[in-house]
Amino acid sequence: MGRIYKVIRLINNNVVMCYDDEDFRCMLIGKGIGFGLKAQSRIYNTEKVEKIFYLIDPENKYKFDLMTKEINVDIIGVVEESIALMEDILDKPLKESIHVTLLDHINFALNRIKNNITIKNVFVHEIKFLYTEEYLIAERVVKHINSRLNIKLPEDEAGFIAMHIHAAANDGNLRETVMANEILEDMITFIENRIGKKLDRNSLPYFRLITHLRFAIDRAIKNITLENILLDTIKDKFKESFSLAKELVEYIKENHDISFNDSEMGYIAVHLQNIVNNR
Repeated sequence: MGRIYKVIRLINNNVVMCYDDEDFRCMLIGKGIGFGLKAQSRIYNTEKVEKIFYLIDPENKYKFDLMTKEINVDIIGVVEESIALMEDILDKPLKESIHVTLLDHINFALNRIKNNITIKNVFVHEIKFLYTEEYLIAERVVKHINSRLNIKLPEDEAGFIAMHIHAAANDGNLRETVMANEILEDMITFIENRIGKKLDRNSLPYFRLITHLRFAIDRAIKNITLENILLDTIKDKFKESFSLAKELVEYIKENHDISFNDSEMGYIAVHLQNIVNNR
């Protein structure tokens, strides 16, 4: 005999909050699984169950409990459906914290729309490139949320959701992902201010630059060093670009307390030189 689930709360026809037969709380996801059910109902037939989500971490459970008491069940349901969609496409489980962070984000985004408050994602172009797979999934999630809730989340939201997906699918957390992207944005702004012009967001040298900077930030945060056997040649051949790279590194150290070594500066200088050559 399969597991028996007791319904705690019907979220929507596709999402049900339950206790399993070992008294652990979980979310059951499946098309039409909640139809006709109510609190205390028993689920004996699990053929419709497509996903089962458990919150094990006490902090996640506590936060989720607080949020689900205040947030409309329609929003809770569509977020849980969205997480199931993400896992299906990625073909792997996501960190359980996404049930808290994504719910909080989507609820906040919907409140902004309700109050006619627009928050621009100034880095959405870069997110599309740095997290291409996550962004494509996020676009599908936005379409799903818009369809199910009859609203219109803006395109910028796909960028924010992509960061949630990236953090939940990889080592690290959302705070680190957001912080790294904020540092990256600050670096690009610094470079543009120093060279006196906007960088071409559609150029290959730009994409190579932001890709290197993004991973350089991760390496700096994790104290991972790269060796650069061409460092002396770079210093000699690309004097202005290396000087700019050094200024950039000093600025980031002062404002974000993130350190890059000389080898990393050399690689950054090469990418800056490619930017200069592409003007």
